[in-house]
Amino acid sequence: MSSLSEIIARNVVDSLPVGLLIVDQTGDFVTANPTAAAILGFSQAELLGRGLGELFFTNDANYRFGQVLVDVIQKELVGLCREVPYHTPKGATLRLSIISSYLRGEAAQAGVVIILHDITELSRMQRRETEILMDIVAPVGTPVLAPGGGTVTFSGEAEGGGVSVVIDHQGGLVTSYGHLKDATVTKGQIVNRGQCIGHVGNLGQATGPHLHYEARQDGAPVNPERFILR
Repeated sequence: MSSLSEIIARNVVDSLPVGLLIVDQTGDFVTANPTAAAILGFSQAELLGRGLGELFFTNDANYRFGQVLVDVIQKELVGLCREVPYHTPKGATLRLSIISSYLRGEAAQAGVVIILHDITELSRMQRRETEILMDIVAPVGTPVLAPGGGTVTFSGEAEGGGVSVVIDHQGGLVTSYGHLKDATVTKGQIVNRGQCIGHVGNLGQATGPHLHYEARQDGAPVNPERFILR
């Protein structure tokens, strides 16, 4: 009969919102909570009945996943953090955040602990926000309007970007505009929402007339669609 402490420990592991795997010194899974099983696309019984090599090293698509475990074991690393792609048995491609540590007993290797977090949707959103920072196609000479009030912190030639304007809107929000034909504002100038700050051009390393528009919050890229005048 299991002790109360064993029952509590098992319930805690099973209820974790992140995947938890423990591999013994032979390479077999001795612990796999429901979240880990769901992320990897196996049942708990399938995971506990198989080893690392059978699950991950026979599938070339999951080479980077397996390499994390090899690095941890060979270098006896603790707290190794990686982001790797993972291909499920049903063919889905996930992006996983892995934290793995080497476990040592009194005299020898005891195993490896692996914590998994599925960051697929987060990565997709970040990628979309990064991609959407790119370009807005428009004819040369189209007025570019400030989406909000602020102070011009840069106005002039920028390397690779032709004429550019950067506006600090305070609160950590900064927007920038590249490949302009010209700028109608100067550094230090206060601009208002809807004010023309320049015109679309085809200058710098551009393949056609367009506006390169970016928005950053506290230095991190954010979706500029949130800051476009409608």
